[in-house]
Amino acid sequence: MKKVVVLILFILIVFTAACANTDSNTEKEGKEKSDIYSRAIMVEGDVYTSTEKSILIVPFEDIIKETTSQVERSKLPKKEGEVNFTIEDGKYAKINKTSEREEENYVAVLIESEWIKFMKNDK
Repeated sequence: MKKVVVLILFILIVFTAACANTDSNTEKEGKEKSDIYSRAIMVEGDVYTSTEKSILIVPFEDIIKETTSQVERSKLPKKEGEVNFTIEDGKYAKINKTSEREEENYVAVLIESEWIKFMKNDK
């Protein structure tokens, strides 16, 4: 009987130690990930971050601009047209969508042949 109790206690200690170790690894991963920003672009002095959602519209050619430079993913863009992610032939357009009920301003960025919606960062 004593052997069974000792065995159960040993198993509980092992599981408790394993769970505590997993929690500390999760905290480390969270800290590392917090040093990396979402995809972002600077347009007209404002930072817009990716919603990761594609949009169905294609912007008019006359409003499409090209990205100007790229910074590391761990930084936010500071210059007009600057992004913090890798993009080939970077194109973007600021969309001002107005209807009777609402006004929506966002930036569309062409990523891998898809226009992705970026919303203004409210920081």
